[in-house]
Amino acid sequence: MHCARRRVLCLRAAAYPYVRHFDRSQTVVAGRSLVLECRAWGWLPPTVTWFRGGQQLTRDIDSRVTLSQELGRPNGSRLIIDGVEETDRAYYTCVATSDEWDSQDNATVLVRVKGKLTSVHVIISDDSIV
Repeated sequence: MHCARRRVLCLRAAAYPYVRHFDRSQTVVAGRSLVLECRAWGWLPPTVTWFRGGQQLTRDIDSRVTLSQELGRPNGSRLIIDGVEETDRAYYTCVATSDEWDSQDNATVLVRVKGKLTSVHVIISDDSIV
């Protein structure tokens, strides 16, 4: 329905994109998966983009990356990196952008990577010569 042609009141509901900030830094063990949730919303739903350092993260850039969505969140709001390596230690930023408002909001989190724990078995023997 076109508001100007008909004598009706048309309301256009929209809200700027908003991203809830991360509570604290994240630590993941090397070899495991990193899962980050971008808690973004707005109306109309914003577009979510992820960055590691200053580089945008996509599956084309890093084949270990999966971008998905949680129910009720925008597409791409969940970042999964499989087989995390120590070089993945960085600041990760999710950016929510709205073309409707020509605006954006973002949140950044530091991700630390711990090395794999290895077991060391020490055997002490007493080889006495009699």
